[in-house]
Amino acid sequence: MSKNPVSYELLDKYLAGRCTAEEVYLVEKWYASLDEEGSLPADEKVFDQPKQWARVRAALRDHMDNPAGHTYTPAKSKTLPLWPNFSRIAAAVLLLLGVLGGYRYWQNTQDDERMTTVGVSAPETVRIENTLNRIVRHSLPDGSEIWLNPGASIRYAKLFQSDFRDVSLEGEAFFEVTPNPSRPFRVSSGKMLTTVLGTSFNVKANPIDQQYEVSVVTGKVSVSAPDPSGRRQSVQLLPRQQAIIDATSGQLAQKELPASAGKVASWQPVSLTFQDATLGEVVSRLEKKFDLKITLANPRLANCRIKAVFDQQRLPEILDMTTLMVEATYEMQGNTIILTGAGCPE
Repeated sequence: MSKNPVSYELLDKYLAGRCTAEEVYLVEKWYASLDEEGSLPADEKVFDQPKQWARVRAALRDHMDNPAGHTYTPAKSKTLPLWPNFSRIAAAVLLLLGVLGGYRYWQNTQDDERMTTVGVSAPETVRIENTLNRIVRHSLPDGSEIWLNPGASIRYAKLFQSDFRDVSLEGEAFFEVTPNPSRPFRVSSGKMLTTVLGTSFNVKANPIDQQYEVSVVTGKVSVSAPDPSGRRQSVQLLPRQQAIIDATSGQLAQKELPASAGKVASWQPVSLTFQDATLGEVVSRLEKKFDLKITLANPRLANCRIKAVFDQQRLPEILDMTTLMVEATYEMQGNTIILTGAGCPE
């Protein structure tokens, strides 16, 4: 196979809408030159199965056939790749579909609040809600990343121009914050205010059940909330520590997160290798690694085979890549993940 000029990194930028005009031309010229089978980008470590590459290629074709709503501008800040090299293209495909199918964009004006779509000039205030039954990732203006659980929503300024990078949250989300000591990052979630300089943490804010929690994965955060008398109370959290507001007393409590029999939290990066494994075997390993339950809606899914390497990736990223390879989808129901698809013959 002759060397082609398009890398996974460039395809990632193209599908994420971060290419320059010259890069767009390069990708589309390369795509138009593909033969019926298509040629892989430079790195062929995982998409060595024609069926898997065909699915990614189909997503590229769909993206080019439906360009409405996409803008291509030079990237202003470096964002973290979802997967290294070989799987960046799959990440971009799935995240793009998540944006088009599961996000609602609002722009706030003085007089009204109306829907906007990708590609429309950004408003001063942005509100994003995950309407899917799966976790979806969103990038903030400073390059910070947020993984929104189903039903979660965030609101933030179009540009972080004040002394703080402020985000308000309803629901549950995981944050990976780009360091900036001169402009701290703050998350407002009900009664809780979480302040960080650069770290990763999970926030749960459920006003209906009066459930407010902050759990730290890396770095250090400060969490504050008013006590019953109105005075501000605060705690400092380190990795594997959690802050909770007691629904009865209103007191802010700090506790250690227990290790669950060697299992890791869903947001903890892990490395896994699957060499021609069945999806049934993959599910079994994921359940042993993470503290959750995975169910196959169709037993035939267990027959599908997977060859992949995940290097320090989180559960949502692993699920996205895995379901892409077996033509399946997943949804979350509490602490249970349900995979749905046609499956494979024995």
